[in-house]
Formats: sequence, C-alpha cells, structure tokens
Amino acid sequence: MAVARKGSLNARQRARLAVQADQEKIKRQVDLFTEALTAVDARDQAEIRLGHALNELRGMGLSRADIADRSGLTSREVTVAMRAATEAETLDENEAKEASEDDAQVVSDDEGNEVAEETIPVDRGDNRDVTGDADSDLEGAHSGDRAHAQ
Repeated sequence: MAVARKGSLNARQRARLAVQADQEKIKRQVDLFTEALTAVDARDQAEIRLGHALNELRGMGLSRADIADRSGLTSREVTVAMRAATEAETLDENEAKEASEDDAQVVSDDEGNEVAEETIPVDRGDNRDVTGDADSDLEGAHSGDRAHAQ
C-alpha cells in the first residue's frame, strides 16, 4: 500500500513560497537602501555646491544674515552649507597633498628650505651583460672576479 505524502508536498511548497517571499523582501530592502544612499550622496554634493556659492557671496561682502534672507534659508542652513563646502575643500586639498607626498620625497636645499624631490628608481645596469660575452667567457663566469674576466 502506498503512503500518501500529500501533506509533506504542501509543506515543502509553503516553505519554498515563504523563502521566496523572504528573498523578495530582502531584495526590495537592498534596492531601497541603495536608492536612499544614492540620494544622500546627491544631497551632500548639492549642499557642497550650495556652500561654494554662499561662500562666494560672503566673499563679495554680504553678511550671513543677508544671504539667509535673500536665499530663503535659515541662518543655520547657510552656516551648515558654508561649513560643508569649506570642509570639502580641505579634504580635497589634504587628499591632493597626500597623493603628491606619496610621489615625492621632501628634502632640504642648501638654504634649509624644504623642497620636494621626486623619487625615481634607477637601474644602473650593473648586473647586465650588454655585450653577451659572459656566455663565452667560461673562466670569468666561474671565477667570480669581474676584473679577472675582462
């Protein structure tokens, strides 16, 4: 007599559907977090651009209160945006400085001033046989004395 396994088949189907629903929910969460983080990055970049413009206006002699009044922003928003732009410039300068320091070594000249000296690896060719005669010179090749081989 064959045993009916209809109940276990339905349980497996329900389990598959539950796993599939969980996977779809997780995929949707990943998509939403990706969208949210992309929007946050865009907002940060927009705030930096706003800050650059506001810093230029400030440099033209306008007060923060005047800038806030004319732009429709609060004084706090103006200050935050200006600070974000300043910090972004500082970070960019530091990154550029670190990159240039990686490529250059700082040394002092004769007058004690720091001067960046680019470090370039030099291959003097001391270990090269440019003429190819080392292969035919058995005595010099085995003696270990380069002067004797010449």
